[in-house]
Amino acid sequence: MRKKLIIKMATAIMGSALLITGLGQGCSQWSALSMDGSDGSSVSQSYENDPAYKPGVATVALIYGKQGLDHFNACLGSGRPSERTLAMYNSKRGSISESGAVGTLTAPMLMAATSVAGEVCKDLIENEKTAPRIFMGVNFSSTSLPADGVIQNAMKRIARSCWSRDEDRVEAEIIMDSVRSVFSGANGPNTAHDAMLFMCTSMLGSLDSIVL
Repeated sequence: MRKKLIIKMATAIMGSALLITGLGQGCSQWSALSMDGSDGSSVSQSYENDPAYKPGVATVALIYGKQGLDHFNACLGSGRPSERTLAMYNSKRGSISESGAVGTLTAPMLMAATSVAGEVCKDLIENEKTAPRIFMGVNFSSTSLPADGVIQNAMKRIARSCWSRDEDRVEAEIIMDSVRSVFSGANGPNTAHDAMLFMCTSMLGSLDSIVL
């Protein structure tokens, strides 16, 4: 039973993360940010050849290298990464952009970001068990889902911390529907824990968290 739940969670996490990719910044016009962080008027020659670069369009960049792990830790306030998290990052670092250019965004990078995000979220939950800031009101040992209001408040805190904005109505519906589809009626010993890990990973691994 536990194995089936884990498989179902993994599938749903990737599905919801990819759905969220198409929302928010995923719908905006992009161009690549120059290496020195300047705007499109002074973009470097290397980025002039980037097919994602469009003169006169607002510029963005992706997290890159170890900056990605540092960014995840900082926005969630999860503290020093665990050895488990560092090991996951090291195993996925080859799939993460080295330059931050928008044109380097790939499906393997999204999958790598989601894997690292999952470990960072585990670190966060361990801290939240004794000093809750994001998952306030969540009993991680509960066999049932937290109340909708508790989940929605945690969702909003993650969005404000890591997306620098509130989630919109469509995103909130996608996240809540995904959580319910996987965990409603699960009644397992870690249902609340696994549901919050699922939500955190989906949001932290989404496009709005990896676009700077």
